[in-house]
Amino acid sequence: MHEEFLGPNYHDLIRSWLKVPKVILTDDMIDSDLNIGAAQMMMGTELLKPFLSGEVEMNERTDRTAQKAFLHFLCASLCPALISRTRNKRFNQDADRHLKEGRILALALR
Repeated sequence: MHEEFLGPNYHDLIRSWLKVPKVILTDDMIDSDLNIGAAQMMMGTELLKPFLSGEVEMNERTDRTAQKAFLHFLCASLCPALISRTRNKRFNQDADRHLKEGRILALALR
């Protein structure tokens, strides 16, 4: 659904980062408007402002960095649902880790 921006096989990449099988984390769950919207909000317009204003040039490197940051934010947004589905609290740490990694990558775009 979002392969154009997130790249091929992004569903499998997210599942591998979160270490969960497809039975628990389905493609539909990853692609839900709620999770994609949450990741977009985490990415934030402030982080994209340098691109929109033309201060930073979009190129292959910045595209890959933005893509990776978004994928980390998407992982973080999926963790609360995974806690609910699995009752496994390790997803609290996973959410923190992916949120931190997404922020680091997003700030590198500035």
